[in-house]
Amino acid sequence: QSGARPRRTILFQLWSGEEQGLLGSRAWIDRHPEALDGISGVFVFDGGPNAIAGIDSTAEMFDSLQKVFEPVIGLNPDLPFEIRKRDGLGAELGSDHASFLQKGIPGFFWTQDGRADWRHGIHTQFDTFDLAIPEYLEHSATVVALTALGVANLDQKLSRENLRAQRGDRGGGRRMGVFLDGVAVEELVPDSVAEKAGVQAGDVFVKIDGKAIEDRQALVAAIRDGGPVKKVVVRRGDKEVEVTFEWKDEIEAEKKKQKEEEKPVIL
Repeated sequence: QSGARPRRTILFQLWSGEEQGLLGSRAWIDRHPEALDGISGVFVFDGGPNAIAGIDSTAEMFDSLQKVFEPVIGLNPDLPFEIRKRDGLGAELGSDHASFLQKGIPGFFWTQDGRADWRHGIHTQFDTFDLAIPEYLEHSATVVALTALGVANLDQKLSRENLRAQRGDRGGGRRMGVFLDGVAVEELVPDSVAEKAGVQAGDVFVKIDGKAIEDRQALVAAIRDGGPVKKVVVRRGDKEVEVTFEWKDEIEAEKKKQKEEEKPVIL
């Protein structure tokens, strides 16, 4: 209706299996290797009902994003928007943008702000339509539309320099590989961290590294925080069973970093 004709193709995609290990986005990437070089940027909206409030940028792409977001800045004085210059686009939230960052493609996860308590409802069986906030949805949809059109109309693709898909405060997107009902395991993803540790369907999480697990939020926080090896206690029938979760990619990365730091300095 607006008559806008973007210079590049804009794709809208829905992926499943994010919580179980970015399964959908990784599968799409594996099936479409020929498309990866042509992608300018991937923008993931998966942070609950609050309004889009900002985005991270590397120094190399900052000028391009300023141009893209020029119509967004000041769009609504009550819902400010900020472009934050960072050393890299970390995969700290572990959502589907991380799949693309791992391939050297700019991937973004929106910052969101507002009155909604995203910890209640989102990604649970209590995630119902009444939790949506219409004015936030309208604003976020407008921001996404302007972003897609702006990136599609740039003279060049967004810079792929210094993306540095770092690990951050959510354990770099650690995944157990389980389908949950509250803190009870309904099903396991084959060859996942949980399956390798010996977790079984029907197990209920009790403790992680000594911390009691009372709800899903506590479970996510316990997995996210601390090191890549965790002692996990589950209730299986009338018994408690202890298993060990290991995120081997993180363990190997830490060993590699330690070796680099131990190398002698030649002056």
